[in-house]
Amino acid sequence: MTDSELFVSLPRERAIALLGEFRTARKAALQTVASHLATRRKLRPVFIEKKPLPERLDWMARELSRKSNADMAIEVLHTWLMVCRQPMLRLFLDALGIAHNGEGVIENAPGEPPADKVDAAVDALLTAFPAEEATLYLRLFLRMDPDGWPHLNGIVEADPRLCMAQPAVSPTIPPTIPPTTQPIAQS
Repeated sequence: MTDSELFVSLPRERAIALLGEFRTARKAALQTVASHLATRRKLRPVFIEKKPLPERLDWMARELSRKSNADMAIEVLHTWLMVCRQPMLRLFLDALGIAHNGEGVIENAPGEPPADKVDAAVDALLTAFPAEEATLYLRLFLRMDPDGWPHLNGIVEADPRLCMAQPAVSPTIPPTIPPTTQPIAQS
């Protein structure tokens, strides 16, 4: 699964909920993301900011699903994990015996631990957290180490609990946000 497919694989409702959590934790950061997305679509950021929150989050979820915004989508996912899912990061790293800063951040990715330790850490993660979130974390974790963790990669690719929907085609996204006006009544 490529970076651009990672955000697309989330169900729309989950992507919107994730953005809502991100907003609660880092409102200014999400406003910056919205502003950049608007600029990339040649829209004035204020146009997006004036939309009701549900419409704004839905628009952002659609925009982050675009291949051209994969860089921002991955950044949003990383930040969401680091801010909103620290317990998940800590649990996984602790289960592997990897030292971190207490917030789930490691300075240097170590080599892959023994397979039985990796298996136990993945099982602990899936027991404590939704599979969808664990899958996102593990896929992003694997991208951190250029040498990779072959055993963990095999688990992520083969374990049905860690399966993410592969998008068949890129979503069709209109060039602008639809207006929020009410339909015109027929006379």
